[in-house]
Amino acid sequence: MKRSSLLLFILMLIGSYGISQEDCYNGIDDDSDGDVDLNDSDCSCGGFGSSGISSLIPNPSFEDFSCCPSGPSELTCANDWIQASTATSDYFNTCGYTSIFTPPAFPLPGGGAGYAGFYNTNFGSMWKEYIGACLTSPMTAGTPYVLNLWVAWGNGSPDLTFSFYGTPDCADLPWATTDCPIGSGGWLLLDETDVTMTTDGEWMEVTLNFTPTVDINAVCMGSDCTFPPSGLNYYYVDELVLLDSVSYSGGAISETGNWCDGDLALNVGIDTVGGTWQ
Repeated sequence: MKRSSLLLFILMLIGSYGISQEDCYNGIDDDSDGDVDLNDSDCSCGGFGSSGISSLIPNPSFEDFSCCPSGPSELTCANDWIQASTATSDYFNTCGYTSIFTPPAFPLPGGGAGYAGFYNTNFGSMWKEYIGACLTSPMTAGTPYVLNLWVAWGNGSPDLTFSFYGTPDCADLPWATTDCPIGSGGWLLLDETDVTMTTDGEWMEVTLNFTPTVDINAVCMGSDCTFPPSGLNYYYVDELVLLDSVSYSGGAISETGNWCDGDLALNVGIDTVGGTWQ
């Protein structure tokens, strides 16, 4: 073999080893495409979609993205999420931009890289930010549902009335105000709860239970409709699992032990025989 041909062969060989294939079981982004394991299109997750989480909300853990955020107001970088109003909510990812104020605690609730954030403040008038999405399939009227998510404090007041809204019409996203959605389109309040967070950014689990009175095709979440307290009040959200209550209770994950103590164990009850799990 000629020297030039041999050199070309070696360079091609080095290049082929330099591009790794995604290993779907090691929790690492082996092929450097921004997606890890079951979030990667190279991996399969039993029909639940690329997020690996069964939820009526698409991309529920903000892991799938089309661009790495470089600053605030870039929620549209997260696949399937919509800036819900004129007040612009934010997308964060460890690939780039990670916080406006105090970042939340790491690791994230789902162990991934993406999460979102929103203001509940005023500049003499309302400035309430919301994150919105069209559902993968409608919530049906009269059916009980569960929304489980994690929230964390970023700045200002640690007290938040976390509120979840829905509308029959996905075209109601976005609405053209900096206020809450009630009064715009067909938006209605589905449920809300008061949360007091720790000021070190620790993630807190929140669960809402509600039964919509009409079919719901789009949702948004953030603060309630009361006039916000003074200060730059900011909060983070991650891991949004929305399911009918029967499906949720049949597959809800519980945990015992602690990651730092090395004895964390996850348990889930399912009505399916067989399968592989991650």
